[in-house]
Amino acid sequence: MPGFLTWIVAVLLMLLESTLLAAFGVENLCLQTALGVTFYLALERDFVPGAATLAALLLPIEWLVAGVPGYYALGLVTVFLLLRLVRGSIQGGWSVARFLLAVVAAMLHAITMVVALLVSDPSSPVVGAVLWQILPASLTAAVGCLLVGRLFARLDAAMAPRQRGLLDGI
Repeated sequence: MPGFLTWIVAVLLMLLESTLLAAFGVENLCLQTALGVTFYLALERDFVPGAATLAALLLPIEWLVAGVPGYYALGLVTVFLLLRLVRGSIQGGWSVARFLLAVVAAMLHAITMVVALLVSDPSSPVVGAVLWQILPASLTAAVGCLLVGRLFARLDAAMAPRQRGLLDGI
């Protein structure tokens, strides 16, 4: 799937998530679709197209996510770069290994935000809120990562059907 189409689908997913959560008044139960998109881009795309798509998504992510402005995007970039390091060590497919990696990635995202907040404003009450929610948020974010990853994998398969040779099937 081309990068611009990935961008459009990602923005639509984040809009849908934000709209549904706001409509039902449960903004705290988000699946962190932005983290799921970052997880997918880091593991399934080449570095330059994945990084370019993530860079184009950072502004809409800041508008649509109820995270700390600026720090949320910093955490996503950190997660993207760290996932690129372990990309070759993780088995393909959206399985238990990727679920566990998504839990770790969500924790790294939260820890990056906490460290950045502590450096810039040590007395911020947001630090306590992020630390209080780190475990449940990591588990729900991991579920969101798997759902987004499977959706994008299906869309990739639909956009690039198998090429059949002239003599295949004979």
